[in-house]
Amino acid sequence: MASLLPAFRFALLFLLMPLLALGQLEPSGANHSAVVRADGSLWMWGQNEQGQLGDGTSTTRAEPLRLGTATNWQSVSPGWRHTLAVRTDGSLWAWGANADGQLGDGTTTARLVPTRIGTASNWQSISTYESHTVGVRTDGSLWAWGLNDDGQLGDGTTTARLVPTRIGTDTNWQSACAGSRYTVAVKTDGTLWAWGSNSNYVLGDGTLTPRLAPARVGTDANWQSVSASIFNMAIRQDGSLWAWGSNSWGQLGNGSVTNLRVPTRIGTGTNWRQASTSYGFTVALQQDGSLWSWGSGYHGETGNGYFHGSATPTRIGTDTGWQRAVAGGYHAVAVRPDGAVWAWGSNEHGPVGSPTLRTRYRSTPQAVVPPATWRSVSGSQWHSVGVRADGTLWGWGENRYYQLGDGTTTTRPALTRIGSGANWQSVSSSDNRTIGLRQDGTLWAWGVEYFNTYGSIATRQVPTRLGTATNWQSISQGPNHAAGVRQDGTLWAWGYNDEGQLGDSSRNTRIEPVRVGRAANWQTVSVGHDHTVALRQDGTLWAWGNNVVGQLGDGNYSDRFQPFQIGTAKWRSACAGAGVTMAVQQDGTLWAWGSNADGQLGDGTTTARLVPTRIGSASNWASVSVENTGLHYYSSSYTNVYAVAIQQDGSLWAWGKNDLGQLGVGTTVLCPVPTRAGTGTGWQTVQTATDHTLALQQDGTLWAWGSNTSYQIGYATNRPIETANPLLILPGALTPTPTRPAVAATTALVLWPNPATEAVQLRFTAGEAAEVRLLTPLGQVLRSQTVPGGSQELGLSTAGLPRGLYLVQLLRPSGAVSQRLMLR
Repeated sequence: MASLLPAFRFALLFLLMPLLALGQLEPSGANHSAVVRADGSLWMWGQNEQGQLGDGTSTTRAEPLRLGTATNWQSVSPGWRHTLAVRTDGSLWAWGANADGQLGDGTTTARLVPTRIGTASNWQSISTYESHTVGVRTDGSLWAWGLNDDGQLGDGTTTARLVPTRIGTDTNWQSACAGSRYTVAVKTDGTLWAWGSNSNYVLGDGTLTPRLAPARVGTDANWQSVSASIFNMAIRQDGSLWAWGSNSWGQLGNGSVTNLRVPTRIGTGTNWRQASTSYGFTVALQQDGSLWSWGSGYHGETGNGYFHGSATPTRIGTDTGWQRAVAGGYHAVAVRPDGAVWAWGSNEHGPVGSPTLRTRYRSTPQAVVPPATWRSVSGSQWHSVGVRADGTLWGWGENRYYQLGDGTTTTRPALTRIGSGANWQSVSSSDNRTIGLRQDGTLWAWGVEYFNTYGSIATRQVPTRLGTATNWQSISQGPNHAAGVRQDGTLWAWGYNDEGQLGDSSRNTRIEPVRVGRAANWQTVSVGHDHTVALRQDGTLWAWGNNVVGQLGDGNYSDRFQPFQIGTAKWRSACAGAGVTMAVQQDGTLWAWGSNADGQLGDGTTTARLVPTRIGSASNWASVSVENTGLHYYSSSYTNVYAVAIQQDGSLWAWGKNDLGQLGVGTTVLCPVPTRAGTGTGWQTVQTATDHTLALQQDGTLWAWGSNTSYQIGYATNRPIETANPLLILPGALTPTPTRPAVAATTALVLWPNPATEAVQLRFTAGEAAEVRLLTPLGQVLRSQTVPGGSQELGLSTAGLPRGLYLVQLLRPSGAVSQRLMLR
């Protein structure tokens, strides 16, 4: 699919990928996709075996990954297994597969990172398809490179070109588009041109003869725009609509299913504004903003309320004011003037998803709900909780002790809303319980309560209010105690106190909050395994509790039963972990002290530190989070501890224990010094849990990585059990995994569950050795596997693939059978 209007070429992306933010969206290539966001950042995800994601690896990315830190991307065009993009300075960049020279760097070597193509800085637009690329510069010149066996480059030969090669000498090219082995283009004088392969009469000259150089299509000189796939729709300057090429589903709109050899007028109207083609249907807008479609409607993609198509333009609803509309694989999207996005067709698990099979296809436009943004998030060993920006409370993961607060002990593989309230402010989880703070300043708790206001240790199945105070400001908890700061600057603590961690000068367990000292200038507090640290409003840092490994930073091993000041430095933030304290001074330097068995201090050693020790030489640290539930052996050793921090430029860094990928650096190797996690910036907050990490980007999106044994990173599958790379977590409850179906022995191919998430089980019968393939709706092979004959059961991984519609195909000697697969 392609179009000469790049701003409109985003429909397929909505079908297959989560919506990040309204920006310039592009269709996916063979198996990867890209988006340029409104801030100029470039995000990519999908298959990466040829480096088409540009992140320097060949690792498939299940969710969007920001490409570098540049914020001057203008447009991007994903190809088959490669990508090209233009920056706002007019420079051209390319990466990925390059066997046919489609990158244009003079070689046939794949590139794993964006590589600048030439020195020109006047690229206006770019379009790439399978193995060739075309582009127009701001001076109106036309350039092409890559595969040329059908003459698709237009230079008069069938010779491949490894660098951008100018096509002719004309300087009046307006736009050009690479199609399936052919190219179409419009000049500024309104003439229409085409060249390359001519199957299905796509060149519009009435023949099936390929053209090696641009050939004018007809004699008219009033063409305005054209959209091409395996057929073409074009609009003239007078607003009339024209079509030619393949017409198997009536997608040309002339009332028949007969191919058209030359541009043929569709109807008599003169008020067409924009048209977009897909594999078997068309969507279009008229000048009054009314929305129209025609062609195949099996999946509801024509939006007419039925599951059958139309061979003539049919209006969708009665609304006007639509701004743009785009056809995707088997669905379409449209945008209103206010930027609201609507979608229909086979995208029930994408932007207009439905949790039931009965409504999995939408035959009328449905509003696309943008992904939720998050305000607060916290994780424990086996569960996670979070508060969205709209104040709703969500939980996921292990729930045997009611720690999710939904009144059940049912584990939640997917993000599940807790209650109906929308006034939550923040949450803190640890071990098998959660504490939440509402916007009205009240405090609530649920799960196994080792501490509460009810006079006894209890379990609370749903959020239950703690006390009567209405002025709580922030909260923090560890495995056995908690602390909070009130709006009046007073500090309170409760829970176990055997090590003096409550700071009330005793060892007495407190089952309700007790005030810590008389100071009323506390700013923040952080609870560790069995010690506590807090910042005052004057920037001084204070600590108390267990000091068996020097975690209090006073140079000795004596416990403290009330707050004492750590040195005279002024601090910006501090975090207590399991036998560790880390803090950032106001000058941006990072300091750590305490246990160091797993290199969690980040100083390159495993030597414990009894006083604050500077970590590295950087002076641009913003915040740090340390895991606070590490194993505690004989009161002298803390293990399985790690830390994650954010620098002021928004970059993410991690170090310490990493056996389950909890550092997010792409490996499971222990890191004794701060190691950058990815190349992206924009990180705002990060929260360590026992074996997984949760973080928020500045745009409010939620990301997670590490162990997923109890679904604690929010992916409704435990395969893979862990991930060493940050994954974007898409909120919203998913339906439970369906029960394995009963399958007759004669059934050729059955998929379950379907819809699926990151894996699907196949059951099939193959008389001889066969091949199982996973394909896009357009037949592009994503994955394949050879299987022996006989009745088989096979687990097929779909990890790294975006949600949307796919095909699973069994190729047997007796023939092929296929089943549709929906990924959530």
